[in-house]
Amino acid sequence: MSGWFRIDASGATSLYSAVHCAMDVAPDGSLTPLLMNWLGQRPLPAAMRDRLQRVVNQRAGQARGFFNRIGRRWDELRTEAFGTTFAMEAFIALLPREWTVADIGTGTGHLLPALSSHFAKVIAIEPAEVMLECARQRATGESLSNVELRNGDLTKLPADDECVDLAIAVLVLHHVPNPNEALAEMARVVRPGARVLIVEQESHENQAFYERMQDHWWGFDPKDLERRLVGTGFERVSCRRLLTAASDEGSPDSPSLFVLTGFRNGCDET
Repeated sequence: MSGWFRIDASGATSLYSAVHCAMDVAPDGSLTPLLMNWLGQRPLPAAMRDRLQRVVNQRAGQARGFFNRIGRRWDELRTEAFGTTFAMEAFIALLPREWTVADIGTGTGHLLPALSSHFAKVIAIEPAEVMLECARQRATGESLSNVELRNGDLTKLPADDECVDLAIAVLVLHHVPNPNEALAEMARVVRPGARVLIVEQESHENQAFYERMQDHWWGFDPKDLERRLVGTGFERVSCRRLLTAASDEGSPDSPSLFVLTGFRNGCDET
């Protein structure tokens, strides 16, 4: 194989050239695989091996030193570089792409780019016209062609029966006068065996927060909302508290959050 290449020395530089003939090239005409194979069989001089090992060790030490120096600022740097939603978008990839998802109470459409990029169809429902217009501008600006924006009451959803594979309601129910009616509507639009995901505030007594957010309810007791969800036709309901900035730092400014998930009665989990 060494006969296929010529090495010319010029000072400290070695110039490699290939003896070009038809039999020497890969099927696509590229010499790269042959060159890499040849280089991989060439023994490195001891001095070069030692130098390479020193460089590898030095860079490993620099990486460890960087993380030791940066410490608590790492989250800030990562957010500056990649934003705050990439992990959520990665987890969404675990779910089937062919699903139709309802974002109930979409607000300004914060979740729409992530949902649109993965699922076949997204139905975004919002009762407030101004919020819906913000969501519409977001969808138009980011060319979210598989998003349908609908204005409607959350207790009378503008959607057909059994038309979605996942219904999402993130921080919505505490704004609804009758949460049970909203839960019943979610059960109506979700296909048998399909899923619901609800994020809500835990019960709290923070008057300033309640008034600032113009809430209708002072949050919910997780076990009570779990019972309500079961009562509207969902099964295998699970609940867990979410880690937020408030819960992580012990801040009294906002209530804790929890997430409920469940499956609509009707068939086995898929």
